[in-house]
Amino acid sequence: MFGAPRLEDHERRALGEDYKTVAARGGGILQSVRDVRARSESELVALMRARVRALLAHGSTTIEVKSGYGLDPATELKQLRAIRETATTERATLVPTFLGAHEVPPEFRDRRADYVRLVCEEMIPAVAREHLATACDVFCEPGVFDVAETRTILTAAQGHGLALKLHADELEGSGGAELAASPRRPFGGSPSPRSPMPAFGPSRRAIRSPFCCPPPWCSSASARKRRRGVWSRRARRWRSRPISTRGRRPPSACRW
Repeated sequence: MFGAPRLEDHERRALGEDYKTVAARGGGILQSVRDVRARSESELVALMRARVRALLAHGSTTIEVKSGYGLDPATELKQLRAIRETATTERATLVPTFLGAHEVPPEFRDRRADYVRLVCEEMIPAVAREHLATACDVFCEPGVFDVAETRTILTAAQGHGLALKLHADELEGSGGAELAASPRRPFGGSPSPRSPMPAFGPSRRAIRSPFCCPPPWCSSASARKRRRGVWSRRARRWRSRPISTRGRRPPSACRW
């Protein structure tokens, strides 16, 4: 969730500047942090409603929305509450993710350990207590959060029942991908219970197999076979139960 788009950042990146140079000039994540901190929750809700409706108009029905432009307890919770409020009035399914570990804010630049402690001991418990997110994400990158800090934050999130996410190695190798792909459980403790997904919005509907019902004008051998049965995802084979497609019109969205 963000306020104003960082159009100047996109222009600079298109001209060949890397992200670190853009951030050093006052752009990047911290520019959005300053903007979001200055906005009220109602402003964020209004912005988000417009963006969700635009996504719906283009066919997106399930949308992950992250915080991460607050970097303090009050603003991070403000963002997540705005997501919840938006979900009550829109038809899309919103999947909220807590991203308080998106960057180290300026006021903690010389106290990194204190900010990690704030995320683990104050932000994550508050998010879990109010059921504001289904998952916790961390930006594991050189100059942002290293592997040890990422492990600490994700361990705390797991302890509060949040699913774990990680985006890493966007700018350069950090060890984040290795952390995520480690064959051993890197975060200690027992696995957290699976969070309901989605948390906000319409209930999940059963997913139809995209191969269960080809339209009757498909004459290929595979299409004729599919019309004679229904694909069983669990058994990974065609079930013999016949289905009729005669006279049916194709759905508005191609699903075969």
